Amino acid sequence: MEFQEPKSVKGERKVWVAYLLWFTIFGHRWYLGQTAPIYFITIGYCLIMWFVDLFRIPRMVRKYNTYVYQRVQAQAVVQQQQTPPTPPPV
Repeated sequence: MEFQEPKSVKGERKVWVAYLLWFTIFGHRWYLGQTAPIYFITIGYCLIMWFVDLFRIPRMVRKYNTYVYQRVQAQAVVQQQQTPPTPPPV
């Protein structure tokens, strides 16, 4: 089964929103589900990693959305397997 990226899925993240939240120092990480306690305790590794994240955001969003797409596809497969086959017409 080949993986096809859907047009829009509930739960997917947008790059522009992540960039908007980047200005809050921690917001983009919360938005993308990457909540490492050390990042928050050290205030973004003394703001160095915060700046590096500016360039990493597109890849972080792509990685998160790939996870969401795969989860949706897996749920579709499970639902397809759970539906009983229709009997042939007599």
